Amino acid sequence: MQKPWCGEELTMAQQSKRKALANTPAVLNTFDNYIVETVNRQQLRGAPYNPRVMTEAERKKLAAGIKKHGMLAPPTWNKRTGNIVSGHQRITILDAFNGSPDYTLQVAVVDLPESQEKEANLLFNNPGAMGDWDLPKLEEMLSDTNVELVGAGFDMADVYRLLGDAPGRSAAEVDGLAEKLRSVRDQYEKVQQKTGSRDGVDFYIVVVFRDGEARDEFCSSFGLDDNRYQDGRTLQALLTQPAGTPREIMPDEPQVANAIGS
Repeated sequence: MQKPWCGEELTMAQQSKRKALANTPAVLNTFDNYIVETVNRQQLRGAPYNPRVMTEAERKKLAAGIKKHGMLAPPTWNKRTGNIVSGHQRITILDAFNGSPDYTLQVAVVDLPESQEKEANLLFNNPGAMGDWDLPKLEEMLSDTNVELVGAGFDMADVYRLLGDAPGRSAAEVDGLAEKLRSVRDQYEKVQQKTGSRDGVDFYIVVVFRDGEARDEFCSSFGLDDNRYQDGRTLQALLTQPAGTPREIMPDEPQVANAIGS
């Protein structure tokens, strides 16, 4: 039986062969279509067509991750057009961290025609080309208390949305999320209380005329717009004021009702 290649058990021939293999350069990956260079940030132009958007909350998560880990991969820049292909949001955050766009950084430089550049931009940003979470594995990773949510770009709300629970998280973290949710609920209820009376169905009456001509005559005699929606306060004032008194326009009388038509 041939002995394994380990320690002194290697023959001279085996040692020579192993040394030769170690000195043989690996085959270059032919799919590497970029080179890494250090450039001035001001050479990079945001692609005007870039369709990717990010909310302020999402940007804060990304910024926290970059602040903790640094840049772990370079943005992609097309030297032919000067456009950023991938990394717009990261560069925006770097601008904020550096206080200005006057700094240098490493980028993956490509040389692409604009049509191919646009395809690459969409590919980098396309959620449909990135797969999805394996939820059991995600739960296992987040159960590790050494894995910080902020470093992974998550917050507690994300975890509950994905898993319906907060594995491995402390009671204080869960209580903090619960307090935020209570605050949002309370604000929502206050808004509902303020607008509920206006949004209900008990704030109007229906006045029926013999026909359209009678309705038109009524509106004309009181100087009302030819509109089936009228302000109740205006009608009340008309019915209680002396005959012949010009109609008074209410300060906040809706003027958009005319758009509804009759």
